[in-house]
Amino acid sequence: MTNRDSELSSIFCLNYGLAKKHNLLWGKPEGNKYRKYFISRIFNFNPLIKEFLMSSKSIHCTNEECNQTFTQEQLPMLEFSNYKCNKCGSLVVVESTSERIKSELSKIKKDDLLAPSEIEIIMDLLKSDTPKIAKEIAEDADLSKQFVAQKSRSLDLHKGLIVRKKENDDVYTYDLTDLGKSTYRKE
Repeated sequence: MTNRDSELSSIFCLNYGLAKKHNLLWGKPEGNKYRKYFISRIFNFNPLIKEFLMSSKSIHCTNEECNQTFTQEQLPMLEFSNYKCNKCGSLVVVESTSERIKSELSKIKKDDLLAPSEIEIIMDLLKSDTPKIAKEIAEDADLSKQFVAQKSRSLDLHKGLIVRKKENDDVYTYDLTDLGKSTYRKE
């Protein structure tokens, strides 16, 4: 839409179902007085979106020694020079934040990642001050007690995050190791 300054504006709104679910006020005010409600300047989020997109990109020289950074406004100058650095002549790249995050995530070993169900078990044990049995964890995490026992065994033997102790009647109790507590405790 265009706003009162005749500038193009994007209008963002909440999903009706989510608004109803969380008891959020929905819609525009009634009456002729508010018929131009959505074209008010307060709904123009274009500068905010532009600012976010600009901050989510990094424009920098690939030479490690130079490592000069550039602003979004300097892009036309870089295009003119075929993306060559004006200090050292090396290539200049435009890298989005998501690419940097992807490169960091690719460094993480896949074996170190835990499944959501394993994280549920660890978080449930983290909330408890005393060791728990599989049935108690299963009730809280909405899993079967056999599944909890199997995953806890794996977290004990392969990851060292949980310690299992066999109590009387062949029932295991589960608790977090110091490694598990220090890794997953919220600070």
